[in-house]
Amino acid sequence: MKFDLLKIKNILETQVCSVHNQIPNVSIIDDKIQTIPCCENFGVELSKIAEQEYHKQADLSIQSMLDEFQAKFQ
Repeated sequence: MKFDLLKIKNILETQVCSVHNQIPNVSIIDDKIQTIPCCENFGVELSKIAEQEYHKQADLSIQSMLDEFQAKFQ
């Protein structure tokens, strides 16, 4: 399953640290997203946001496959 890393990167780049009012440095290296946050708490928050987006994309992909499969057998 391929994830839309650019979409996740864009989502992370719009986040702002509530303590330091800074945005993270986000880059895509190979098939991974690397974030450089201003503090550890912000890094944890970014990880949670990225994980939620991964799950959302996986759910949509699985639903699409199921719909395709059902369409073949109707």
